[in-house]
Amino acid sequence: MPVTDLKADWMPLEANAKSIASQYPEPLVTLSEGDVPAFVLRGAYPITDCRTLIDRFEQRGYFS
Repeated sequence: MPVTDLKADWMPLEANAKSIASQYPEPLVTLSEGDVPAFVLRGAYPITDCRTLIDRFEQRGYFS
């Protein structure tokens, strides 16, 4: 898709999991269809576990 076809208002949705689930009953379908570019769930993952999560992402090559 050419860049000119992107929606100007195509912004990530920031909310808690319960709000997202009530608004989007099938959130992965919503993401895969491009209706929403991302769901931002602040504080959903304990801060003490974040380093382990980031290390796992790096090991799997998600940042390369």
